[in-house]
Amino acid sequence: MRLTLVLLLLGCTRWETYEVPSGPKPALPSSVRVSAPGYPSTVLVQPYVRRDTLYGRSRGDTLGFVLPALERVERPRLDGLPTAAVVVGSLTAWITLGLVAGRGE
Repeated sequence: MRLTLVLLLLGCTRWETYEVPSGPKPALPSSVRVSAPGYPSTVLVQPYVRRDTLYGRSRGDTLGFVLPALERVERPRLDGLPTAAVVVGSLTAWITLGLVAGRGE
């Protein structure tokens, strides 16, 4: 049941364009998706910026992308309305199943 709920909630996320702040130590989201010419989109976990390069972990490796060469940087965002609908719908379904199963006893 928990796995199903987690998978449903993950379906309520979307990628939103993110402007990497310039500064000595910008606070970045816990993960970002980067797109660069000639490379498939890559999700970087624990990203950080040093000088003009965005670094992060991907599949056990540390990758670096030069900021001016990036086509797009995105961060994951949770969609409130679909998420609320999934939670309410799931709870309603479980309660209904419980009531129907309780009548059979």
